[in-house]
Amino acid sequence: MKKIFWIKTALLGLLLGTIAGNVQAQCISNAGPDRNVCGNACTVLGEDTTQVGLVYQWSGLGGTPTSSINDTTLAQPQMCPNGNAGDVYIFQFVVDDPIAACSDTDTVVVVQTAPFNVSLGFTDSTICLGDTLRPIVNLNPAGTDYTYQWAVSGGSFQFNTTEAEPLLEPNATSTLTLTVNDTVTNCRDFATLTVTVNPLQVLVDPAATVMNPDQRVQFETTVLDGFPPYTYTWTPETFLSCIDCSNPEANPSESVSYTVNVVDSRGCRGTGNANIAVDPFFIPNVFTPNGDDINDELLLNYYEYEPGR
Repeated sequence: MKKIFWIKTALLGLLLGTIAGNVQAQCISNAGPDRNVCGNACTVLGEDTTQVGLVYQWSGLGGTPTSSINDTTLAQPQMCPNGNAGDVYIFQFVVDDPIAACSDTDTVVVVQTAPFNVSLGFTDSTICLGDTLRPIVNLNPAGTDYTYQWAVSGGSFQFNTTEAEPLLEPNATSTLTLTVNDTVTNCRDFATLTVTVNPLQVLVDPAATVMNPDQRVQFETTVLDGFPPYTYTWTPETFLSCIDCSNPEANPSESVSYTVNVVDSRGCRGTGNANIAVDPFFIPNVFTPNGDDINDELLLNYYEYEPGR
């Protein structure tokens, strides 16, 4: 029995020694590197991962308060400077292991820097559908250690969201938010840009019609979301009474497809289309005997004609 008791005692001692050695090896304090932190940003102190059984404690040295630390008993607390630019914070980080009876201490110095400001060369713009826009980003103070991230609401289009001044081609009115982060001080600021897209919709009435050869039809052009006055250009010119008006009359002897190009006072462009199908054997479904020589008689006619006559 004594031999068995001795073996059990030896194994227990060996096990406790191993556990104590492992815990003692973890009893190391690492407060992290000294750093600059922006006055409107936060930073995480410490580089130790939380270990069960260890006790962590942060305190201030040289009169540094701990009010800027969210929890002084965490291995990696969050610290948000709450003073003024140029203030120096010195923190002591103590790690205790009650079981292994070990303790370790480290310090870190945090300097609060002035926040920087991000602004755009313009905050609101109106562009035409299909046009491009490149924002102008101003940083104060200027630097090179910045990261950029754009976010979009109100539109869906592709661009480089991590570029400072990407080329934008929004397909709808959009609000863009730029987040700039200083990788040295953790300073962060935001700026927004609203882009109003002018789609310039062009509607032609009638957009499609079937008629006999040498009949007449008058187009009416309506422009939506544009800024008058407008200029009109119709193509092709064949069979039209005018090519620079909004309501030309067509007198075709053969089928034709028209396109009207419209430009508003801001240079935005849009197009509308009208298709005329000429059928020599066509029964009109409109009868307006008002004496204007258009659809005054309801006749069933067959037209023989040579295109271009």
